[in-house]
This record gives sequence, structure tokens and C-alpha cells, in this order.
Amino acid sequence: MATPQVATNLLESARQDWQTCRGQTWKVDGTPEAWDITEIGAPAPNVLTAVAEYSPAPELKRLRAMAVKDAYVVDVEALALNDIDVQAFAQQILDRLPN
Repeated sequence: MATPQVATNLLESARQDWQTCRGQTWKVDGTPEAWDITEIGAPAPNVLTAVAEYSPAPELKRLRAMAVKDAYVVDVEALALNDIDVQAFAQQILDRLPN
């Protein structure tokens, strides 16, 4: 059963995992695709963010935010040619969830 503690533990586990990825390159086997993980952030206690740049074209970014509210975990990912606020997307979803 999902509880606020389970959701918080999931976010903390992801935070630890993501921190180990900072500065690493993520590759897709069998393809030339490669993403350089350039930023990992925690702009709020209940939020985790990550930015990866596409190696052949660094202007293409893969942005991700994970956020927690009560027993809910929201995980948002977007591809963009410029920086967008995926944290705001995650927060908008959280704002619509019941307390």
C-alpha cells in the first residue's frame, strides 16, 4: 500500500541513484545515441530534477523532474530544444491531486 513514507523513500532512493549519474554518459545499446547527464538538482525537499544533453547536438535536452505529495509520486520527462521548467509541470500535476 502506498503511503507518504513509501513515496518519500522512493524519492530519496532516486536522489541517491541520480547523484551517481551526474557527469556520466547514458548510451542506447546498438545505436549512436548518447546523452551526457549534466545536472542533478533538488530545488525543494520534495522535488528532484535532472538535465541530460544529446551528445551530437547539446541544444537538445532531456529534462526530468520527480516530485512527491503525500503518497503520490509524479515523474515528468520532456525533450526540448531549450530549457523548460519540468519542475513546474510536476508541481501542476501535484496541485491537482487530493490531499
